[in-house]
Amino acid sequence: MTDDEIRAIFDELRRVGADLGRPPGLALGTGFGPGEFLSWLRSLPEALGHDAFAKRLSDHVAAAAPLPQTPGSQTPSKRFDEDDFLERRSWPTREQLELGVNVLINEWDPLGARLGTLTPEDVDHYALDVVGGIVMMDGDPRRELMAAAKLREIEEREFSVRASPIEQRRYLARRLCTVVDEHPAPPAAVSRAVEAARTEQVGNMSIATVKGRRVERHGLVPSARRSSTRVELGPTGFEPPSPLDPAATCAECGKTGTVAFVTRDIERLSQYCRDCWPRMRHWAWEIPRFDRDTAAGMIELFDYVQRVQQEQMRSAGSALWEDRFILIEQVLAALPDDRSVEDRDAWLRECARGLVDHAGEMDGPMPPKVEAFVREYGALDA
Repeated sequence: MTDDEIRAIFDELRRVGADLGRPPGLALGTGFGPGEFLSWLRSLPEALGHDAFAKRLSDHVAAAAPLPQTPGSQTPSKRFDEDDFLERRSWPTREQLELGVNVLINEWDPLGARLGTLTPEDVDHYALDVVGGIVMMDGDPRRELMAAAKLREIEEREFSVRASPIEQRRYLARRLCTVVDEHPAPPAAVSRAVEAARTEQVGNMSIATVKGRRVERHGLVPSARRSSTRVELGPTGFEPPSPLDPAATCAECGKTGTVAFVTRDIERLSQYCRDCWPRMRHWAWEIPRFDRDTAAGMIELFDYVQRVQQEQMRSAGSALWEDRFILIEQVLAALPDDRSVEDRDAWLRECARGLVDHAGEMDGPMPPKVEAFVREYGALDA
């Protein structure tokens, strides 16, 4: 909103007799699109009086942004607990976050007279909190009131201002609910190997493989649930002798010849070809780093944890040289600053020696970058 528009708005408020010292005070403009608030003010009669002005404003905002009914919205959502983590999200997607941020910076305080000029960085964590609550309530009709109450808490505690009228906060809540409804989270990304091993449906009986045992469940929807959400890591005993296996079949595409593997609780061993492995590598092999100071970084962290739990991965191996070097670089970046130079060099020499010792198990010849590394640390004769 431009300075000229803001000056014109205050001129109109004086014309109709609005008293900014009384509720809603400066909580104005919510529920109007760009340019609409000024046009609406100009449509009001001269000297309308504050009470009549406030009533018309309240009625307009209360009627704005109707919330469409969605499947399941008539049924209160069940209480969220840890056992639901594999099947239900409790945080927004990146798209929902970005759209929620846009709603807040454009419609929470259009005049900028209460909360100031809002930027995405100002509101991204608030959007994560409020939109995440809406996602977790999964269509519960009480989600609008929950979100409105959360907005009041943020206004009072974080911005130290008087809460905006309930009609305005419920309008914002409906707008955020619509964001979630119109942009639902995509299905959880689970590998084909896990999906194939998780269930076999026979009529109305689903048979799930959990930790090597077949567990029968009655119902139309197959489900593989763990008795605990605790993630177990480490070898299972089903690891192949080498990640490089010319005779193995890729669990994703069926091609013969694999360069990497993953072991899991529900699928003892899955092997992957060079083409399919990159889609698995970023969560199964690399050491992820997340920016926990941003809402987007927290969403990436939550998505990663859910993927790990859904995959129920135990161990992984790769015969690709780039994977070995990626791990070395990531571990180096994570080493504490107080580690001595001698300890660091000793560890690097050990890594270099390991690369040389296992060169025969790798896919293809040692690339120049890796060869330079092992020469630098004395593991390869000049």
